Amino acid sequence: MKTVKKTLPVWAMILTVICACASQQKADNPLPPSFDLVLGKEWKLIEVRAENLSTGFDREALGTDSSNFYTLKFQDETISGRAAPNSYRGPFELSENQGISFDMIAATLMAPLKEPAGLKENEYFKYLEGVYRWDLKDGMLELHSRDEGGKPSILVFSE
Repeated sequence: MKTVKKTLPVWAMILTVICACASQQKADNPLPPSFDLVLGKEWKLIEVRAENLSTGFDREALGTDSSNFYTLKFQDETISGRAAPNSYRGPFELSENQGISFDMIAATLMAPLKEPAGLKENEYFKYLEGVYRWDLKDGMLELHSRDEGGKPSILVFSE
């Protein structure tokens, strides 16, 4: 019994150190956001970051005709949206570590009368084809993409 009384404070101190380390690790590695925060909302593309270049889209400057360009909505296991000017739809699949992929995106075939400067519709679809990861940062949806050569890019959407 005397041995237990002598070692109890040592074990209490060890347990305190372990808990403190675990608490610090959680603070350094917060839980990823829930994809439920993305579902059912219409997201509008506001920026494309690729190879040290950033293309931003000022929707007010583009005018009301282009307010529907480059939108994205997740519902169930399907994405849908509007490019410039075509509507599109396709399945998506989530995986571990905020992984996501799009497959077999189908689009209408209207000829564009006006495309926002800095991003052609076919380029937008190429970015979507290469998406492999999603994230939410400061209320913005970020889709991480790679082109066929492995070059990274990020599509940034706002609500």
